[in-house]
Amino acid sequence: MNNIIIKKGHDIKISGVPNNNIPLDLQTSSVALMPNHFRGIKPKLMAQKGDVVKIGQGIFFDKTKPNVKWASPANGTIKEIKFGPRRVIEKIEISVDGKEIIKNQVFTREKIKSANKKEILDYILSS
Repeated sequence: MNNIIIKKGHDIKISGVPNNNIPLDLQTSSVALMPNHFRGIKPKLMAQKGDVVKIGQGIFFDKTKPNVKWASPANGTIKEIKFGPRRVIEKIEISVDGKEIIKNQVFTREKIKSANKKEILDYILSS
């Protein structure tokens, strides 16, 4: 057994080699966004139950900062919107139906150099 010596810490005795079998293609039938896990935001919905959304499309935004939007992590249909006490959004569940992505504008180096701060900030916030 090889010993790994760590200065200013513990000596950890590790034997063997790590397993290289890592599943890269994870299949899920649904994903969920939980706005109440983001501290300090007051979410307002941009989509409703039954709407079809694409990856990157806005799902909700912060009422105090309307420019800040949260995007859909998956392509599919909004299956459920769960509200808690006082109609606080607890969970937005999306059933997954493929991998279609919203195409955004592409900036070249020349366009970035010639763009002003407002154009770049608007692009980032819309993405």
